[in-house]
Amino acid sequence: MSADEPRPSKRARQACDPCRRKKSRCPGEKPECSYCQRLSQQCVYSQSDFGDPRGSTDMVESRLTEQARRLESLEGRIEELLGCLSAKQEPTPTTASLEPRACSITSNETQVDTISTMAAHLYLRCCNYQPLPLFHPEGFVESMASRDQELVLAIQAISLRFTAGPAADGVSLRGHATRARSLVMERVNYGRLEVSSLQTLCLLALYEFSTGNIAQAGLTLNTATYLTQRVSLAGEVLGNIHTETDEKRRCLWSIELLKHLQGDGIQTHRLKSGVLTPFDTRSGLSASHEPVAIPQYPGVTSPQEDLGLFPYTIQLTEVWALAMNYAATRVDPASPPPWFSRSDYSIVTYWHTDFDSRVPLKFRYHANRFHSHSLAELEQRRDFWGPWLFLQFVYLAIPCLLNHPFLLSMRLRSFRHTMPLSFLRQSFEAITACTAWVLHLIDLIEHKGFEVFDPTIGACVVVVATIHLQHSFVEDQDLRDKAKSGYEKCVRFLQTLATRWPHLNNMSHKLHQLRESISRNPENRTWSIDAPLLWELLVYDHASQSPSSTGTLFGRTLLNPSTRPAASRMMTPDAEFPLVGSAGISGHQTVARDLDAYPPDLVTTPPATGFAAALGDPSTLSGEFHGLVGDPLDGIVNENLFLAPESYGRAIEDWWNLASF
Repeated sequence: MSADEPRPSKRARQACDPCRRKKSRCPGEKPECSYCQRLSQQCVYSQSDFGDPRGSTDMVESRLTEQARRLESLEGRIEELLGCLSAKQEPTPTTASLEPRACSITSNETQVDTISTMAAHLYLRCCNYQPLPLFHPEGFVESMASRDQELVLAIQAISLRFTAGPAADGVSLRGHATRARSLVMERVNYGRLEVSSLQTLCLLALYEFSTGNIAQAGLTLNTATYLTQRVSLAGEVLGNIHTETDEKRRCLWSIELLKHLQGDGIQTHRLKSGVLTPFDTRSGLSASHEPVAIPQYPGVTSPQEDLGLFPYTIQLTEVWALAMNYAATRVDPASPPPWFSRSDYSIVTYWHTDFDSRVPLKFRYHANRFHSHSLAELEQRRDFWGPWLFLQFVYLAIPCLLNHPFLLSMRLRSFRHTMPLSFLRQSFEAITACTAWVLHLIDLIEHKGFEVFDPTIGACVVVVATIHLQHSFVEDQDLRDKAKSGYEKCVRFLQTLATRWPHLNNMSHKLHQLRESISRNPENRTWSIDAPLLWELLVYDHASQSPSSTGTLFGRTLLNPSTRPAASRMMTPDAEFPLVGSAGISGHQTVARDLDAYPPDLVTTPPATGFAAALGDPSTLSGEFHGLVGDPLDGIVNENLFLAPESYGRAIEDWWNLASF
């Protein structure tokens, strides 16, 4: 560049506002630039930048700092989100702006851990051994954090119903169960099955059954049964469940127990023949019509190994399954009478009595003295008292089913000969004694304030309630008053359990419907009852069925509309058998009309002179007989209803001494 050429003007360090808006080159003269003078427009410089040539640079730097801060915050949020999705580590906020969000996430995680811990504690108190022995109590609560998600959800679906508040809401429990089912079925579809998968299926089967969804429960239980058959070891032997720490073996026996209690969802109506169960009792179900014969007596064997209490509850559930099959079976017209040795009645009776011979005396009623323990002691040993009460109630409910007047009436419908009087009295004595014992146990439980959680006990009480309902209309005033009181006691006990288990609420509702269905015919002075509804109440899975549950599994093309009109439900099992208002089966056509089911209360004729002189005053004689034989109702209070083995010898000697007079 030569010296004569004009030097180019320097770029202004600050432009006026009009030049900045037009993006034109501003000369930068102040207070008014030449460009604005030429265009006759007002020239204005920003006040924040006026007199400060560094203002523009500072503003840019400030803006860059703000953008960097926002970008850093955004990157921190992205890292936090990725950390939550991967679930491998807790997200760490990079700036102070993320601290409130981090506290929220931490609070949610803490809340989830608190719910899981609460569910674990509730499960141990209300569900473990009541009825399933899935988990060993030691270390169970601490293990919740490391267990698979589907199992944790299934545990919550079962146990959170035992607490009050939002956690016990039915919708929330259903959500837990649905999510658990999705996760476990994903494992079934893609493999990677673990013990937790079988445990989840077992708990889901119990959950679905408890909601009255019997078909879904049967499907889930059959899936678990099939998988256990693929993984269980041959020759599996039942041991002491209380000391068992292997959760796989606990799970296998829990599924076996649930099959006996709930059934497999398919009623075959036949006793099985020649198939051995895990306990070698030949009990169960099969398509074979020919019932299994009573096995030959093996003779005296050595004392059995002490298995603890719970294994005997598993064995008793086999007899319970037989009794459920007995109750649900539609009797063939050619079926033998109940007292025939090959009848289903005789076979179930045999296995029930045989089971009684297997249980050690230390687990009997008189050896444990439930009433002498404080409530704190009972609560502390729920792992014992839960199965113990289960054993008492189920053992007493089985004879009530076998001798239930409704079920016996169907087996006597085609029997046109004179009924053995011994069978009539034996049947009535069985239901009288067993129902009295059940009421006594209810009294003890209510007196102690001990809450029962096992739903099977509720089913047993329903069976007893139907017998009391039948006897609430007999002519005998004393029996009628006792029956009404017993029925009300059963209903009250059932209502408490129904608040925990929805399927027991279904039973309670059906029991109320049954009571309302009873009506009297003024012409022949007989009572009518909704017999099909009564039949439903005597079969556990039928009684538990919710009226609206079928549609949750089956679609429109599989559902069969009910063809039975409501009016046809009003019936009796036999036109010549007034079920309601008769003592036991005393009203059946095969029973002589002048026969009493139980002896009269008073004997009005005086004793023979010679006999009275030999034995003394008649009142003294009555007292001696009463003290020797024992009144069954007094035996309930005195705990001497059943003699101990060593007592039989003394009783026989007393009889011989009495005969010597």
